[in-house]
Amino acid sequence: MDFEKMLVARIGKLRRYAWKLAQNPTLADDLVQETLLKAWRNRQSFTEGTNIDAWLNAILRNSFFSQYRRSKLIDVDSDSLALARAESSAGQEAAIMINECGKSIDGLPGPQREALLLVTVEGATYEEAANKMGCSTGTIKSRINRARSRLAAETQPPS
Repeated sequence: MDFEKMLVARIGKLRRYAWKLAQNPTLADDLVQETLLKAWRNRQSFTEGTNIDAWLNAILRNSFFSQYRRSKLIDVDSDSLALARAESSAGQEAAIMINECGKSIDGLPGPQREALLLVTVEGATYEEAANKMGCSTGTIKSRINRARSRLAAETQPPS
């Protein structure tokens, strides 16, 4: 398969991953576009036969963190996120719970949030998540454990 077809075939996956990182559809689309552009410009550095998904995810993730460091504007636009969640068929209480959960997850440090979403939402194994994030399986397990502990602490009622 030629490189262009491989890129086009992965746009949907990139969009889902970008949404999980950015939590904003506009930023997610910008991340995907930037990822595809960088991948196209650097296609000669891709080794055929290796995992193109991991390569593209690394480009997208690095672009996300670069944008975050540059602008500090990756925070969720609460109005657009609330609107997007309100459009779902869930009842009002469910929408409130989803919104609160989303805010808690958004408050996690980027690597913890990414690891948690890869494993719990996207269904990746620890090994797949480690491969996508370019770290060891133990690091993924640690990040997920810290993320879950932090989320649990936030949902505990005060003593």
